[in-house]
Amino acid sequence: MVFILKILSRLPYRVLHGFAAGMAWLMRTLIGYRKTVILQNLRNSFPDKSAGEIRRIHRAFMRHFADITVESIKHFTVSKTDSHRRMVHENTELFESLYAQGKSVLIAGGHRNNWELYALTVDAAIPHKTMAIYKRLSDPKMDEAMRTSRQRFGLTMVPTREAKSWIAANVHQPIAVAMGFDQSPADPEKSWWTEFLHQETAWYYGLEQLARQHNMAVVFGHIHKLKRGWYKTT
Repeated sequence: MVFILKILSRLPYRVLHGFAAGMAWLMRTLIGYRKTVILQNLRNSFPDKSAGEIRRIHRAFMRHFADITVESIKHFTVSKTDSHRRMVHENTELFESLYAQGKSVLIAGGHRNNWELYALTVDAAIPHKTMAIYKRLSDPKMDEAMRTSRQRFGLTMVPTREAKSWIAANVHQPIAVAMGFDQSPADPEKSWWTEFLHQETAWYYGLEQLARQHNMAVVFGHIHKLKRGWYKTT
């Protein structure tokens, strides 16, 4: 599987995006990929929108989801030059200032737009030593391939269970730790609850706990999609 993905990754973006268009159609019409869940979430999130508007958002989401999927395959072999052309980092002077103060940083973000391209490019974009927390994949070969791909340009990938000890050992350097905290917390009883998109939603406490424990600054990274295959992080 990994061998096939690496071969596909050598195809040009335009070819991969062509595959993505067909993939989106298949997932939406023939396979019905998570259709019930997606449509219900859209109705809950946008109660004022008509059924037609919800269907249009669903179609746009599936196209975007397919684009992100094929672009993630490209990351196995994309060059450092091309990756930095396709992901522009804005406001990096904020990191320069914090680094000059010897201040470590928690970068708060989420799995929105091409966050894997952000992971590939962040180490060269800011002065801090960079790390990202990730959950191990069940397939050891795929886990190794994913870590190798994301670490090619300087980022260090640390499994969730080892993250706290790694941060404690390296926080003096200073470091910047990228955290995607938009997933469901494992323990609802140890979460912060609020209304988000008209639904009761649980949030992790971990970001605030680490920031207080190690006196780290918190910076939010907003990834914008400029067009297919091109992004910027503010």
